[in-house]
Amino acid sequence: MRFRLDPKAPEPLSEQLVQRIEDAIAQGSLGCGEKLPSAEELARLLGIHRLTVLASYKELARRGRVSSHPKRGTYIIQDAIEVRRDVIKSLITQAIKRGKTMGLTPREIEEEFSTAQWNMDFARELGRFQNWDLFAPASKH
Repeated sequence: MRFRLDPKAPEPLSEQLVQRIEDAIAQGSLGCGEKLPSAEELARLLGIHRLTVLASYKELARRGRVSSHPKRGTYIIQDAIEVRRDVIKSLITQAIKRGKTMGLTPREIEEEFSTAQWNMDFARELGRFQNWDLFAPASKH
């Protein structure tokens, strides 16, 4: 399990780790039922404190991504599709809240989402026309 965390990033290391694990689940690198490394092991691999890993596992459990069992370990309990949906819903909710704090009206926010949908539809059609698959999973090089 290889994750890169950036100690200089504005997000705390624990949140970065949560995001990396969620991404790995969403991409299918970590599957439902798979056991995560112990907090001690992952902390050693990443060069971070064990409590940081424990905080990440606790947040993942709160989000319903993992289940921790004393003496047995921490296991993935959501599949990729569920995680993808949850992450997209969260991003949409954040965008709506941000729009409200910027003073946009509900109608203006709706117009922005309509424009985004049109752009996605256009990109999808352009990709088909030029034989691109813009919405395929990113290749792993």
